[in-house]
Amino acid sequence: MRLVARAVLLIIALLLYVVSSSAATSVLAPRARAVSVFQSGFNPVRLSGVAALVPVPGPGAPWLVVPNAPGLGLETRMNQDTTIAAQNEPAIAISPLDADVLLGGANDYRLGDSRPGFYASVDGGAHWTDGILPGISPGYFGGDPAVTFDHQGHAYYSFIASKRLSGRIDCREGGVYASRLANNGSGWYDPVRVIANAANLFNDRPFIAADTGLVSPYRGRLYVTWTRFHYTGNCWENDPVTSTIAIAYSTDQGKSWSSFEIVSEEKHSFNQAAYPFVAPDGDLYVVWSNYTLSPQADRIFIARSTD
Repeated sequence: MRLVARAVLLIIALLLYVVSSSAATSVLAPRARAVSVFQSGFNPVRLSGVAALVPVPGPGAPWLVVPNAPGLGLETRMNQDTTIAAQNEPAIAISPLDADVLLGGANDYRLGDSRPGFYASVDGGAHWTDGILPGISPGYFGGDPAVTFDHQGHAYYSFIASKRLSGRIDCREGGVYASRLANNGSGWYDPVRVIANAANLFNDRPFIAADTGLVSPYRGRLYVTWTRFHYTGNCWENDPVTSTIAIAYSTDQGKSWSSFEIVSEEKHSFNQAAYPFVAPDGDLYVVWSNYTLSPQADRIFIARSTD
């Protein structure tokens, strides 16, 4: 958590700088699964789970204020299930076409083991509807959510899915996946696998970003970054010996994904929590945590690509 917190702080600073200084193997099914997402008339139920701070009219920056300050709204429950199951590791994104359209994600345990839960609002976060992403294979768990919108307002959700073995993850199964919401918000297309796991390799904690820049030559491209944990033997019997940062992209709204590229340097052996961000001109930035155990040292790295 300490590493991720540091990464998030640096990423926020990077985004402020960029904004201020800048002017898989299968295809999506022809129809979406019937899991309704964006709809009105729902009645939120206050339960333990995911919450959002909804801004209210007032001076200042509503998302960067202390509690009880002008512009800060009340905590609003995002999950609408009637269980007492947990939700954690939340993510949220705002549509570039309509700031009232929000999409959230979390590890959702309402079905027992973790599943990729989604939470949607069309009124700026005042009300929410929710569900579990369809298309997860039986016996699989899913989680590590990340969400984004492209420049046309299409919503995307990246996550991991695999099986468990003796209390650990079975790396022979699953991998990193990405799903797209149908254009009318009626449901999700089946997930597309971005990268597969292997017995001695586990692909973990993906994040997703879209190029929405008006002047970007790659406008509409999607990027997914993740951590590749490498093992000398089977992952369910050993600890990782090194970890690298990888990235892949899609040019067809997530129907297929490119082969991956390694972002981190080989000499820096333990890396984690890679966040991709795209500048208005299309330049791609990836920020991640790097650490060593002996001697112990934590660092933040950033890489930039112009193509």
